[in-house]
Amino acid sequence: MAKKNSKIPANETKKQRFQRVCKSRVQKAIKAVGLIGLCCNKSNYDYTPADIDKLINRMNKEVVALRKRFEKPTEKTEVDFDF
Repeated sequence: MAKKNSKIPANETKKQRFQRVCKSRVQKAIKAVGLIGLCCNKSNYDYTPADIDKLINRMNKEVVALRKRFEKPTEKTEVDFDF
C-alpha cells in the first residue's frame, strides 16, 4: 500500500494544488537563474556579449513559451540549450 504524503491535504482543491506545486517550481527556477547569474564573474569565466545575448534570448523565449502554454496548454517546448 502506497504512503500518502502527509503534507498534501486529502481535500486539496485544484487551485490549492496549483499554488503548492507552482510555488515550489518557481522557487527552484528562481534559484537556478540566480546560479546562472554567478557565471558573470569575469575572474572565473570568459564569455562574449554574443554569449550573453544568446543566453538571455533563450531564457526570454522560454518565458514567452511558458505564457503561451498557460494560454494554450497543448504546446511543448524544447529543453536543449547550447552556445
